[in-house]
Amino acid sequence: MPAASLCALIQAVFWGVGAGLLRTGTPYRGTHCTAHGAAHYPPVFQPFAGLCKKVIAIEAIAWIQC
Repeated sequence: MPAASLCALIQAVFWGVGAGLLRTGTPYRGTHCTAHGAAHYPPVFQPFAGLCKKVIAIEAIAWIQC
């Protein structure tokens, strides 16, 4: 296996795991950032409700990389 293929495989696994962890570990979903206020999220995530769009963007970039 050429080195470039191995690096691409490692990168794909890294980004896939990262995106999966963000998807399962946070309550943020794609189109619901502006529809709900902070009270909609679990208490642990309420202080971070303003970061919803950024978390969704990071998750989207991670899935695109795979």
